[in-house]
Amino acid sequence: MTDPNLTHLYFLLDRSGSMQSIRDDTVGGFNAFIAEQRKHPGDCRVTLAQFDDRYEVVYSDRPIADVPDLDLQPRGSTALLDAIGRLVTDAGAHLTSLEEHLRPGTVIVGIMTDGHENASRELTHPQVKALIERQTRDYAWQFLYLGADQDAIEVGASIGVAAANSMTYGRGRVAQAMAATSRNIGRTRSAVASGASPTEAAPTVQVRRNDSRNRRFPVTTARLRGPGQSRPAKGCHMNALTPHPSQLIHRSVRGASRGPVRRRTFSSTDLLLGRDRMSVIAADAHADLVESLDQRVREAVRREGVDPQREAGVVRRLAESVVRDHDDRSLTGAVLPVADVESMVGELVARVSGFGPLQPLLDDPTVEEVWINDPSRVFVARRGRHELTNLILTGAQVQELVERMLKSSGRRIDLSRPFVDAMLPEGHRLHVVLEGISRGWSAVNIRKFILTAGRLHELVELGTLTPAAAAFLEASVRAGLNILIAGATQAGKTTLLNCLAAAIPGGERVVSAEEVFELRFPHPDWVAMQTRQSGLEGTGEIRLRDLVKESLRMRPTRVIVGEVRAEECLDLLLALNAGLPGMASLHANSAREALVKMCTLPLLAGENISARFVVPTVASSVDLVVHLGTGPDGTRRVEEVVAVPGRVENDVIETEPVFVRQHERLVRTQGMPPRPERYDRLGIDVRTLLNGPA
Repeated sequence: MTDPNLTHLYFLLDRSGSMQSIRDDTVGGFNAFIAEQRKHPGDCRVTLAQFDDRYEVVYSDRPIADVPDLDLQPRGSTALLDAIGRLVTDAGAHLTSLEEHLRPGTVIVGIMTDGHENASRELTHPQVKALIERQTRDYAWQFLYLGADQDAIEVGASIGVAAANSMTYGRGRVAQAMAATSRNIGRTRSAVASGASPTEAAPTVQVRRNDSRNRRFPVTTARLRGPGQSRPAKGCHMNALTPHPSQLIHRSVRGASRGPVRRRTFSSTDLLLGRDRMSVIAADAHADLVESLDQRVREAVRREGVDPQREAGVVRRLAESVVRDHDDRSLTGAVLPVADVESMVGELVARVSGFGPLQPLLDDPTVEEVWINDPSRVFVARRGRHELTNLILTGAQVQELVERMLKSSGRRIDLSRPFVDAMLPEGHRLHVVLEGISRGWSAVNIRKFILTAGRLHELVELGTLTPAAAAFLEASVRAGLNILIAGATQAGKTTLLNCLAAAIPGGERVVSAEEVFELRFPHPDWVAMQTRQSGLEGTGEIRLRDLVKESLRMRPTRVIVGEVRAEECLDLLLALNAGLPGMASLHANSAREALVKMCTLPLLAGENISARFVVPTVASSVDLVVHLGTGPDGTRRVEEVVAVPGRVENDVIETEPVFVRQHERLVRTQGMPPRPERYDRLGIDVRTLLNGPA
């Protein structure tokens, strides 16, 4: 039989670069843990493995008395999944190779990390989860997950560790976490050494299974085959381990051989993590209730043939019906009641039709943009100001959210193309940078489509520009002047472009080209086009430059380019220079720099394009430049409106300011727009419009 007095502790310790900030705490806590375990009776052997983007066994099967002080040198990234798979596989192979009387009666696997998976190449979350669940279910191994500054329950669940066996600890509290774990493991070892059999000494815990049934397992014990147990089937490198009996009887340590027999059920933290049992049970009960109602709503959605992302109103109606039926049943005591019906309906709609924990932020009308730097740092922008939210996600949640968002857009992201721009169903713009390119985790940005203004007079009400400037810009659009909108990110370029486009006369044909659909304005004859990324074969890509060229074959009377970034600027200039009125936006710090950038971007089109051609072309093609900025209070506003008369002096394009911001006010200057004859054709006296009646 196996040795009931022998415990084997397997530790998997994260040594990735992010551990540097808690290195000293981790070293001190681990050394104190080993020192505490040495005091307890019974034999104990330790295996320690460390990992970053590589896996290393520091020592294996070493008596606890010979365990040296921990040496931790953080570096690299976090290949958590590969490391777990390697440790479990090696541990199973090692135990199988031992003679039965040398095998430990108690096996514990502890995983300690402060980061999320970002570098594994061999194993996936489902594979690791299946491996851990199998060892827990079939062989009664106990896995502990200790995560710093993260939702350890969620992360642990994603890899198969029971919620009750996971603990979150803050930075600076590593020693306390290790001490709590050491005390509880020590109690079991002391009980065994006092005469209780391993079976009698092991407390039991309710472990929640994937099928939502409960089964009792010893919290810290993994039993090997004993007398009378059948030999496991061959063919598995872990076949020396057999399932533990489904129920165990606990005797008190004192008088173990003759004291009264009593059943005791512990929360996992009574033995391992010290967490409040009732809070774990309540959280599990709520999670089970949400999961049950979620499945019923999804069944109703499938039965009704509803597209959940495009018909959110129908999904809400179905969710309300499911929750109402459940609440009626709760009056009989057959099921748990719903504490907050409206909140539950909102959560179900977010899970089925929306984007889970991010949905409340997307529904908040004051939130302009949401971005995720890492799962524990989710930011929003309100009124132009950045705010760190209290929302904490897991790496698995972020990955699932990105996949769900991209599913509706038809675009993809992978190692060969680690960037993606996409539009969400409600018009929000999604940008994702895959982990490996962004450090640590995937970076996610969601720029919400918020229709704050659709016409120029509405921008006046918001304080973006003055009535005089709005009237001048509207007249310039009607007259067919070429307008360039410049500004920083989130300065309001797209909003102003929408408002200007809304002033285009209805009898004209508009063709727009964008990377992702963002323009929305009312017009009866408008064709909108967006780019397309290449397929899996590397073919089929449609660039913005291709769209600008194609737009000229569609009989447009106006062309709009959502945002000029590269060589498509040359094709836009050629179109504008040929007499086709148009508008575009680009990133620049001022109107002058916007013109310089317009002269630079066409040079990317090829070596045969020279500045001697580009500069005069820009001067003759661009009529007005509107520069936007952000005020001290976060208000988006027009900083200047500059006219381009078409003259070039020493390769410098001359400009005439029409409106400039002085002392926080947009004021009129002496500049005049080019092409006054176009205003005259419409019966607009541009001088009177700008300067007032004589």
